[in-house]
Amino acid sequence: MLGARVHAASLLHDRHGAQVLLSDRLKEELSQLELLWADGAYTRGFGEWAEQERGWRVEVPHHRDRQLWRYGLEEKPRGFLVLPRRWVVERTFAWLGHARRLAKDYEQLPETGVAMIHWAMSRIMLRRLTSATR
Repeated sequence: MLGARVHAASLLHDRHGAQVLLSDRLKEELSQLELLWADGAYTRGFGEWAEQERGWRVEVPHHRDRQLWRYGLEEKPRGFLVLPRRWVVERTFAWLGHARRLAKDYEQLPETGVAMIHWAMSRIMLRRLTSATR
């Protein structure tokens, strides 16, 4: 994990929270970063901000043909469609959900939530490192 930030949903929208997370300190630490994959919540404004302020390209995985059927250009898609790179975010959230303290929102302080995220990711990385040596 490159960074984490926890805040109340009523306080900031996701894209504004991402701008706070990607502060100048993190920009220096991630100087070689060129591409960010983001969720659909980051479509308006965040991509332009990241390009202008940080020089990073933002890609949002989405269904290219999702709405074409509404205009009669294609048949309505049926079944599950895999979105490229969307699984990376969803898989990470699933891994974090396995940590008991992150399964529900029990924390009162945002800093404690961030600490629990770092703890869970450290546990995942340690498990990977120890299984590689066996």
